[in-house]
Amino acid sequence: RRALEHHRQVAAVVQPDPGVVRERDPELLPDRVDVDPGPERHRGVGLDPNYLISEDGGRGWRYGGKLFVGLDGYSPYCKYVSDGKATIHVVCTEDHPNNYDNSLYHAFIRGGQVHRSDGAVLGPLSTTTNSPLRPWDFTRIYQGGPNHVAWMTDIELDPEKNPVVLFTVQMNSAGLPSGRGGYDHRFHLARWDGGRWRESEIAYAGKRLYAGEDDYTGLGAIDPQNPDVVYISTDADPQTGAPLISSADGNRHHELFRGETKDRGATWRWLPVTENSTMDNLRPIVPRWQDTRTALVWFRGSYRANHGEWTTKVMASILTAKDFPSP
Repeated sequence: RRALEHHRQVAAVVQPDPGVVRERDPELLPDRVDVDPGPERHRGVGLDPNYLISEDGGRGWRYGGKLFVGLDGYSPYCKYVSDGKATIHVVCTEDHPNNYDNSLYHAFIRGGQVHRSDGAVLGPLSTTTNSPLRPWDFTRIYQGGPNHVAWMTDIELDPEKNPVVLFTVQMNSAGLPSGRGGYDHRFHLARWDGGRWRESEIAYAGKRLYAGEDDYTGLGAIDPQNPDVVYISTDADPQTGAPLISSADGNRHHELFRGETKDRGATWRWLPVTENSTMDNLRPIVPRWQDTRTALVWFRGSYRANHGEWTTKVMASILTAKDFPSP
């Protein structure tokens, strides 16, 4: 066993695992993963996106202001990515999907101004506990509705520094009370090409994790070194939607898959990372690091509620190109 550390100094155990398709030796990731400089974004005042500023390398922080104001149901949800120099991208919803049939929006912050995807200036970044900006002022990536409710999953930048967004959509649950829907989720990918967003469905995401949080899925991650590659967690065949029934115990489980596109998202090739597991494999993360290999981190176990009802362990694997040979 070897200890795996990331920038928040959370330790995990990396060990050989029979559920991983190709046997690999456990490896040690770098002692530290550098974080992009700039403001720290957080859900704070009013449960809206706010930001903090550090001027001493993260040792001390002060309040900066509120990025935007969501609806009044619960809270908008956001993901961020920085180019490490002058620009921070944000993708967000209007609210929690339990409270609203979310769409998905994008904006970026540069030079103290908030911009739409095409660069149009919306106004200055607020330096107070309020903001005139709302999610629908940003550029809409995806139009949600009662039978297709969006929730962002990940955002990265392509080699041209254009944003790429992975998100989920809950299908065909209009009018159902909480706990009765969420049996059909899909993964979508959207790319900004410099002029407009190009968005498409790319895989089946399976069913909800548990009743009551009908939009909770296994989630996924974009490879930060190659945004043509994504890793997803699903309990359905990514291409057909057929339930994934494990030959190990006869039950349906979430497994991890690697997807790759050679035509900017029009078609995808899916290969398993785990298969025939006896428990769920959920919430993959691909840390950014300077190496030709890919570090994949996820958690495995039973996740029944977000207020403490889970029994899980953190897993990791180091992947190389030869693990996923071309056809």
